[in-house]
Amino acid sequence: GNIDIPDSLQQGNYFIRAFTPHMLNTEEFLLYKKSTTILNKYRKSAGNKPENHLLVDFFPESGYLVDGILTVCAFKATDEYGRPKDISGIVKSDDGTVIASFKSYHDGIGRIPFKPIAGKKYFAEIETDGGKRTFNLPEVLASGINLKVLDEPGGKKFQLSRKEKGTTFFDVVRLAVSINNSLIYDTEVAFEDYPSIVGHLITDSLPSGILQFTVFDKTGKPISERLAFVDNKEYKYTGTITAVAKNFNKKAGNDFEIFFPDEAQRSCSISVVDLNSDENTNVENIWSSLLLTSDLKGTVYNPAWYFTSKSDSIKLALDNLMLTHGWSRFSWAKILANDFPVIKHK
Repeated sequence: GNIDIPDSLQQGNYFIRAFTPHMLNTEEFLLYKKSTTILNKYRKSAGNKPENHLLVDFFPESGYLVDGILTVCAFKATDEYGRPKDISGIVKSDDGTVIASFKSYHDGIGRIPFKPIAGKKYFAEIETDGGKRTFNLPEVLASGINLKVLDEPGGKKFQLSRKEKGTTFFDVVRLAVSINNSLIYDTEVAFEDYPSIVGHLITDSLPSGILQFTVFDKTGKPISERLAFVDNKEYKYTGTITAVAKNFNKKAGNDFEIFFPDEAQRSCSISVVDLNSDENTNVENIWSSLLLTSDLKGTVYNPAWYFTSKSDSIKLALDNLMLTHGWSRFSWAKILANDFPVIKHK
């Protein structure tokens, strides 16, 4: 299909949304949304240019900073347009002690490892063009469960840690792992006298996508969560594309034949996009849409970049992304409370 754009439309950023009536029963971020820029030299928007500002959000691994447990705290920095902004700075405690230095790793996203102490307040100090800015980090909990997830050959290594205080309440917890809305791992974890427990999850036979690790306390309440990405590359197959007819004239037709070997025969989707050599361009493709952005809350800048190679640098950037975006498909807290969407639209 196609969309006709009237020449009376003002220049600016617009969104295309697509949904079925049944999807309107769920939350809005589950609807398909694609941003696009409309240029019109005759109908420019008269809006004022927003003031230059910086927004920085902090996301402790597993959701909380827990007293005395070494924690990775991820961060995401954006400008007034919601675009990524690279930053650097230091973390200080309220008594002025410098705890750690940091800088963004990719597209304004990075991580800060440090050991928080309950009773202390922490803030990030960042140098900007307009001077020094400070941003508060989340409050430190006196007790709780910290969940770490690391890549290892063929799978994921996870570590559950607890503070000595509150060990009676957190002596036994439950860990559930799901992917593509399917539960693949469910186990009870008994700490006994240990401060931390390490486990391993084999993922090399799973479909690619986002793993959701969730820890529940003994009452069944979800208390910690961590996302991790599985990229087994099973969605990629070597094929050939042959140009049967090429014509570069305006509105001319071009015909292509796409061939896969017998072992890879399947139905497939195809997208045709403009080639842009600018690496800073915000680009999305079929892989990034189906495997990444459709399952995450918030906006991911240039999501297609995370599928461009198998390099360790991209793997780390993708894991940082998992730390800074929430899972969107379902909420364990709502499911366990029998809080389901009201069917208003059929």
